Amino acid sequence: MIALVIFFSAYRAFPAEQSLSFLPYNSDKETADYASVITAGVIKGSSSSAAVQDPASPQIKIPADEKDQDAIDCIVRIGKSSKTDLIGAGQITKTDNYYYADTCIISVEDKKIVYRSVLPIKIADKDYDPAFDIVGRIRFFIEKKSFPVGNLNVSQGASSAYAKITWEKVPECSIYEVLSSTVSEKGPFVSAGMPSVASFEDTAAKPGVKTWYAVSPIINGVKAEPSSAIAGYRKPAMPKDEDLRTLLYSFNKPRPQMSDAEAKKSREDITYIGQFYQNSTKLNLILYMARDYLQKKQLFTFRTSGNYEMDWNAKQIKITPAGGKYVIFFENGRFFRLIVDRKDADLTDRLIRNAVFFCTANGEVETKSETGETIYIPRFDGVTMCTTYFHDTQEWNSSTLLFMTSNQTLKVKIETEKKKVEDQNDNGDEK
Repeated sequence: MIALVIFFSAYRAFPAEQSLSFLPYNSDKETADYASVITAGVIKGSSSSAAVQDPASPQIKIPADEKDQDAIDCIVRIGKSSKTDLIGAGQITKTDNYYYADTCIISVEDKKIVYRSVLPIKIADKDYDPAFDIVGRIRFFIEKKSFPVGNLNVSQGASSAYAKITWEKVPECSIYEVLSSTVSEKGPFVSAGMPSVASFEDTAAKPGVKTWYAVSPIINGVKAEPSSAIAGYRKPAMPKDEDLRTLLYSFNKPRPQMSDAEAKKSREDITYIGQFYQNSTKLNLILYMARDYLQKKQLFTFRTSGNYEMDWNAKQIKITPAGGKYVIFFENGRFFRLIVDRKDADLTDRLIRNAVFFCTANGEVETKSETGETIYIPRFDGVTMCTTYFHDTQEWNSSTLLFMTSNQTLKVKIETEKKKVEDQNDNGDEK
């Protein structure tokens, strides 16, 4: 990031009882040219003059907040020497696609920042005049005018097509600029769109990425101060789950070849877990009944892949597949009591990694992407966990362990959905 502080003096554009100075300062050639254009525009807009300081002089940066008192004191000293009530400083930073004109006004008497605004300027927009908005915003501040944006609201994953932003209509405003940032509520912000009504659908938002939105009313052509930012997101895409028919056909492998030690261990493990095998008739009935729910996407089927974590207190397994596109939570006290609590890590790991989960969708959870963005990924709650000692073997039908969720809230939800389907089927039969 390249920083550049610009100062310029401006008196006659504002009320005489409050003198205001801006001091031009150019410290870097790459942004100095652009800063000089803004400076010239402000001078023209305020009928003032400016003297550009030597670029070799020490650079004064606008402090990020009022805690950086040394920088404020330095700017205040300049203000006192010019007998100025208020002194303004401008700092320009540059990213790949945007300049950011950071303007603040400091009270010489109170030694603190009394006004601040950051104006995003798209580098590709050659016709845009940022000086007009900078002067306009300062004029609004001096004249004690504000145009607050009320009841700003951002959708929380309501649509996979867009993030929706709504707010109250601002008097005197016929157009707005919607600003967005995927970094933080403090930006940096870029322009997402310029609607003429008090709502906007951001179809360019990245699905699942947490995005902060602010709205800046445009009054007589001037972009007024933006609102505080509120976060929301566009609903992430649902992952593709396993087709039940394809899944069952994959259970066709013979037992793997094992060393004597592995065979001995497997016999001991199977002797223990064999007493908990699911009755094959009942298992097939359960799978048959699940087909209708799977086809209607009221249930989803996933194999275990990627990483998993175990919460011993909650008796819960959290499974995050490779790529982190979704997460599964499965709560079952019986699995922990019969398997996990035996402290046989190899057996526990084997059964979890050989498992198939039948799940219900339950909104999204917030997490971090590999690039550091805050993202929302689909959350699934495991209703049933089917697992075998050997992966995809032919004997799965007679050697499956079946664990139903012990989450009471989820059980009630399942029974409610089940009754809805049964009632729909009964009504269909009556017709």
